[in-house]
Amino acid sequence: MARCDRRATYEPVTDAEAMEALQLLTQTEGIMPAIESAHALAGAMRVGRRLAETDPDARPLYVVNLSGRGDKDVDSAMTWFGLDGNPTPQPGRRMTFDPARLGNSGLAYATACAEGRAALVGYLPVGYPGVATSVDAIVASPRAADGVGCDVVEIGMPYSDR
Repeated sequence: MARCDRRATYEPVTDAEAMEALQLLTQTEGIMPAIESAHALAGAMRVGRRLAETDPDARPLYVVNLSGRGDKDVDSAMTWFGLDGNPTPQPGRRMTFDPARLGNSGLAYATACAEGRAALVGYLPVGYPGVATSVDAIVASPRAADGVGCDVVEIGMPYSDR
């Protein structure tokens, strides 16, 4: 919906670009993002590079939400970067997954990759705008047999810092 009325644009990135972004953030800031967040960071980096090519004097501000820590992705990152004895993958190589080591989210992502499509991860704050509405949205969100819906539904707990 946001794409249709031009409030959002989407920047597809490769696994190699996402892992480059993960490595950059980890090395420069000491934060290992989740691989999902690294994809968003890679997209922002691509947009920034494109802007620098067209307007070298531009100084835009980009905000990328790191929605998760990379704890669960340590094994994948070690394999990708060849830190466990495996050779470093070449650019363009797709990540491989060990189904025995993946949770439900990882399996959903691996399935989407195997089908040659991006995984859709929806985020819903539980209880907003009301409990009944959020429950209805959560029940309606998962991918159905017709292919409509989210591969993964992330349910957040709203809070207030007031």
